[in-house]
Amino acid sequence: MGKKIFFVIIIFVMVIGLPVLINVITRASGPFDNYYFFVPTGEPKDWVSFFGSYGGAIVGGLVAFIIARTQISNNKEEGERTRAIENRMYINFNWIRADLHFKGRDNLSNSKLILTNEFQEAEREIGKKDARLKRGNEHVYQKKSHISTFLQFKLLGDANLVFNAQFKINLKDHPSAEIESLIFPLSTLGIEETIFIPLIYKANTNYRVEDKIVNHKETFDIKSIEVSYTTVMNERILFILDYDTSTESYYVLTGNEKKLILNSEIHDTTWRYLDHKIVEDL
Repeated sequence: MGKKIFFVIIIFVMVIGLPVLINVITRASGPFDNYYFFVPTGEPKDWVSFFGSYGGAIVGGLVAFIIARTQISNNKEEGERTRAIENRMYINFNWIRADLHFKGRDNLSNSKLILTNEFQEAEREIGKKDARLKRGNEHVYQKKSHISTFLQFKLLGDANLVFNAQFKINLKDHPSAEIESLIFPLSTLGIEETIFIPLIYKANTNYRVEDKIVNHKETFDIKSIEVSYTTVMNERILFILDYDTSTESYYVLTGNEKKLILNSEIHDTTWRYLDHKIVEDL
């Protein structure tokens, strides 16, 4: 702010001082031999003509300056909008059925499994049941694949990562009426990372020694999914997948405002990975 005021003062002094300087130069016949510098020299019509040209030049310069400054500002804003759009990241989302420990699935080096309380409790219950079945039945015990449902998330876009990501799973129903949603924050999420969120809330312990595959079908019933994150251009994005309306939408969040940037209908497709087995020995 101080630099701007100083700049304005300098311009003002130059504008006022230039006519005085011209008058001094034209009136003085030698170095400081006439000290009546502020007495106008020449005819009034000469000064009228001078100030007409001088004022026109000042106005023209100011107009050109304002136009140039506005154009530069507009170009800067347009450039920032373009860079923000180019660096927007989108969500690649899938439902998958897989082994609880992802047996038979490759390329998991950049994957993260969110450990919900329900998933960890199911692991404990399954471990206890397997231990009981194996005790004294090692000769007939079948190694088991415990299958359940997961949500899979990946980023799509040209940037390398996003910040302050939050996954919010809104539930239609839950064994505990107090829980309406599951929330999982992540400080960063990279373009090469895959996030898996288990939906199991109760283990199926009704299986036998000889069973090789155990399906755990007690999973959360989902109403909607919300993923929010901040891009490298400091733009806050909200992804909403709503099963009640069968739509998925992207919004830019600015303060309390939410601007829609993309909306599409949900289309379910059943598919399978061809480069690896979903379940070991299935």
